[in-house]
Amino acid sequence: MYRDYPSGAILLWDTAADDVPLQDFAVEQEKNPFSTLRLLLDGQQRLTSLSAVIRGEPVKVRGRVKPIDIWFNLDHPDHLAVVTEVNESSDNEDLEEDEADSTADDLRSRMNRMTFVVGTKQIERMPQWVRVSDVFRTDSNGPFLERAGVESFGDPRYTKYDQRLAKLRGIRKYVYRMDVLPQTMSYEEVTEIWRRRGDQRL
Repeated sequence: MYRDYPSGAILLWDTAADDVPLQDFAVEQEKNPFSTLRLLLDGQQRLTSLSAVIRGEPVKVRGRVKPIDIWFNLDHPDHLAVVTEVNESSDNEDLEEDEADSTADDLRSRMNRMTFVVGTKQIERMPQWVRVSDVFRTDSNGPFLERAGVESFGDPRYTKYDQRLAKLRGIRKYVYRMDVLPQTMSYEEVTEIWRRRGDQRL
């Protein structure tokens, strides 16, 4: 979404839902803007995670006790670089020792090529990384620029970081394509469409 890549579509079913079993919504909704009931069939995890981040909250993931924080690299490369890891089996003990002795500098170098990561204590200590939920809690860039060591408007990083924070906040305006299945479809038809979509055969 940050790089304007498509993020999939949301699948809804327009229904009266009198005979359809419902679950509680994970994304809070103050009122229903539609004249009928629309059931969310596909995209709940995306919407729930995105909603949490935009509201400035950590993302809760099923199976994890602690929520995750997504961090953003203010100094990420302008273009994605394809990094291919080669893992060939080898009897060369020197190679295995080199891999085991991978330094903090190697890790920092790999991290600096990324745009978003799940937060770790090491990431939290790196000044060019900012917690995404913190960015969405405020419209001020000052604290993030200061943390990154930008001290004046004349700093060449000022404009770049300022624009990147604005672009990150622009995710709020992302528009998902919504595929709405009509009320005339039966529960069985909708179930089959949902299953095929999940299997990516649709």
